[in-house]
Amino acid sequence: MKSPKISKEFVRDVAVSFCERNGRGEQQADDLAEAYSDGSLTDGYKLAKVLDDDYYWDMDAQTVATLDGFDSLVREAHKQVCIAWARDNNIQPPLPIGAMTTKGVIAGIYEHDAACYRIVRHNAKSRGEMLLASPTRTPGSAAGDSEKGNQ
Repeated sequence: MKSPKISKEFVRDVAVSFCERNGRGEQQADDLAEAYSDGSLTDGYKLAKVLDDDYYWDMDAQTVATLDGFDSLVREAHKQVCIAWARDNNIQPPLPIGAMTTKGVIAGIYEHDAACYRIVRHNAKSRGEMLLASPTRTPGSAAGDSEKGNQ
């Protein structure tokens, strides 16, 4: 069973909500979703530039600052959908705690995201933990190998 992905429709739903909260209409939600569509515009300034140049939005500093949070909203909404997916489908980790992976030893299950392990790294130079999506989570839909930082 594959985990939810960030689709164009998903981004549009987030864009509609975002635009409603910020006094913008449905056409602007469509523009925002289309400009963001591939997820490469994570910076508010770059997103504002595309919206200004290609969709003729009127930009000011407040709009740029507001757009700076759009990527975070998309990712947080996706995280919540993935957590619900894992819970509703009773997704269980395929590897036990203590199992060795190519990245390190599985130290536990990460409680703040769906289908992710906490990994203690093998590399002595960078001690700490990292997150690793479990094999039940499809590529491109997870936190992936995001660094948790030294802890």
